Amino acid sequence: MKIVVCGDSICSATTNPLFYGHFSDLLAEQGHKIINLARGGATNTTICFQLQKAIELKASLVIFGRTDSGRIDIPIKPFDIWKGLANFIYPYPSDRSFGSPFVGGPDANILSETTGGITQRTDINLTISEEIKTAVKYYVSYLQDQQLNEIKEHWMIEHWIHQLEKANIPYIEITKTSVGKEIWDYIDNNPTLIHQCVYHTDKRSQQMVANSILQKIEELELNRSH
Repeated sequence: MKIVVCGDSICSATTNPLFYGHFSDLLAEQGHKIINLARGGATNTTICFQLQKAIELKASLVIFGRTDSGRIDIPIKPFDIWKGLANFIYPYPSDRSFGSPFVGGPDANILSETTGGITQRTDINLTISEEIKTAVKYYVSYLQDQQLNEIKEHWMIEHWIHQLEKANIPYIEITKTSVGKEIWDYIDNNPTLIHQCVYHTDKRSQQMVANSILQKIEELELNRSH
């Protein structure tokens, strides 16, 4: 299968060999072709453009996760409607998706990030001006409405799920209650360890998630054979 993975850090494999073992790595070991578009700190806007790219790539299966609505998209340069996902800066060399031909580099147009990442992270492969950092602080303090963002971003994601269905592309959503439950169980039980690698969990929990996905893939292939 050609599997396209979309999402934020939860779905992002790492380039650090010490933490090899993300569920997407384990799926690749089973012979599946993996295109991982996920990126640490990504907004739901970025994830929607990842899903759009997955459809353009004619994925056999899309695995994706949503993120929280407290993140922000900053136009470093004007958005280019023809560039799609390549508008979005992928600034972290630790993400497997860094340098992908389908995403934006450090000189791209839009920076999607957590507000803390914009004002505090030191590993970002991008210079962020003090004016932007100050503007982000004012935006969060006076203009951001979390509940409104949650509704808007829910509608956005649901639109792209509908587009996957129209394209007859099966998908698996990584959630806290079904496939991916082990990820959040680990995060809840190990709050001091979640920043040790990009995807926040250990290899054991990733193996459990991979096993759940492989089971879903078997079910999909069985349904197709019938």
